[in-house]
Amino acid sequence: MTFSTLVLGEGTLLIPCAEILLRHRHPIQAIVSDNDVIRQWAEEQKISCVSRQQDLLVAMDGRPVDYLFSIANLSVIPARILALPRLGAINFHDGPLPRYAGLHATTWAILNQETSHGVTWHEMRETVDTGDILQQRIFALAPDETALTLNRKCFKAGIESFEELVKILGDGSGTPRALPQNLSERTYFAKHTRPAAQACIDWTLPAEHLAAFVRSLDFGPYPNPLEVPKVVGGGHVLLVPKLEVRSTCSESPPGTVLDVDGESVRVATSTNDVVIPQLLTTAGEALDIAAAGIAAGYRFETLPADTAARLTQLGPSMVRHEDFWLQRLLQLAPLELPSGHARTRSAKSRATATLVTPLVSTAASDRADALTAALVLYLARAAGHTCFDIGFGHVGLEESLSSLEQFFALQVPLRVALEADGSLDAALRAVLNELASARAKHTYARSLVARTPELRGRDIRLPVGILQRDEPEDAADNDLTIAVSRDGRTSHWTYRTSVFDHAQILEHQRMFTTFLEHLTAQLDAPLASVPLLTAAERERLLVTWNAPHKAYPDGRRVPKLL
Repeated sequence: MTFSTLVLGEGTLLIPCAEILLRHRHPIQAIVSDNDVIRQWAEEQKISCVSRQQDLLVAMDGRPVDYLFSIANLSVIPARILALPRLGAINFHDGPLPRYAGLHATTWAILNQETSHGVTWHEMRETVDTGDILQQRIFALAPDETALTLNRKCFKAGIESFEELVKILGDGSGTPRALPQNLSERTYFAKHTRPAAQACIDWTLPAEHLAAFVRSLDFGPYPNPLEVPKVVGGGHVLLVPKLEVRSTCSESPPGTVLDVDGESVRVATSTNDVVIPQLLTTAGEALDIAAAGIAAGYRFETLPADTAARLTQLGPSMVRHEDFWLQRLLQLAPLELPSGHARTRSAKSRATATLVTPLVSTAASDRADALTAALVLYLARAAGHTCFDIGFGHVGLEESLSSLEQFFALQVPLRVALEADGSLDAALRAVLNELASARAKHTYARSLVARTPELRGRDIRLPVGILQRDEPEDAADNDLTIAVSRDGRTSHWTYRTSVFDHAQILEHQRMFTTFLEHLTAQLDAPLASVPLLTAAERERLLVTWNAPHKAYPDGRRVPKLL
């Protein structure tokens, strides 16, 4: 017997499973996926494909359907869609239910040093991953299993078990025998659950546990959705992509570097020694071991309990917005103000020029936000751009991340997107809304760059940044950092002297002062019409310096004048 289907999912497992359905002559009426590879495959197969679940009802156009298959689907499926199939909705899970329900089951299984794992096809219920089991495949874990290798095993087992399930569903006997889950054995890992303490290594643990921990977060060349193991020492936070256990045991305190061989570091633990083949910066770049001062006798720290607890608490709140910041970083369009100098990041010299201006009268209730929005619009006007990113930070973020700055970004990309012909009022409101949005989404872990292949090696530095803080900021990596005080009147312009001259900064401040004088008086006017020059300066520039006539002494011949 044949049956009709709907298929939802984002991972590439969907395609071989869909091919199994077609090979057994079970029509796919529609696919829901935002994955470009899946959408292209569906187009080639002439199967209707929509990117959003809410568009599915229109795509179905009232046609009946027998089964819905959710395959590597991370979105919650609403009840009205689960009610569409006549015979049932079935989900694929990459874990041996009832254990390891939720997300990233392979990582948690390796971290817990399991010796076996599995995949499950189960009926869908209102509570995630609790439906009766229709098909399950259990297999052994290798001693050196990583998240990458176990995900591959789950992929293979998922295809094989799906073919068996499809044969049972289509043999004419109806629904396969469903095995209720023993929910007393259930373990669940939520979407935002992360390794404790931002995945910092606890050197008091046995070497085998540390090795399992590192392997559980090893996704190979693919994006890492969780975290990268870290070591802390000497003011550095470094990434540990791999770790190997040695047969030797040292009497040195756990975390002590025993020797260094090129990029490789051997470290003592509470049991066997371990070797870290390579250490990386939080941006994923190879670390210069010697320059970092790492040598025999160096000590990696186990975080104090209070610091570890703070990191553990902050982690889930940060990752709720990680996808947003990831997309922002991938689409980064940094603003650069013309300076006439080569931009040399290695030059450390900075200087600060302070400016006091009148209060900005806007819809913003916060004075610092009002001045920040005015500065953003000035930068857009001065640079002649309507869409760009600048760095943004604020006191609340700075205070919440105190002493944890090496783990999380203190500036986030503030996206400025203005209508070219829009009014100043609309532009101000757009910037104020963006400030509120950026503040609500906190920040992101610095390791996000290293965990994302598309970002590795990419320069995500923001040349211009605005920080809401009362004191100048000379540690930021911007070419120009403007610190906006809470009084809404004072701004400190700290600049890299290898990029900007003092005179250039003073000129920007003078033009900004002129810009402010006209800003709120012309709210209906377009941004490009707001002057940056005073009337006297415009007269001198456009008239005096361009005067077509000049008086010469009478009776003088031209050769003499020349």
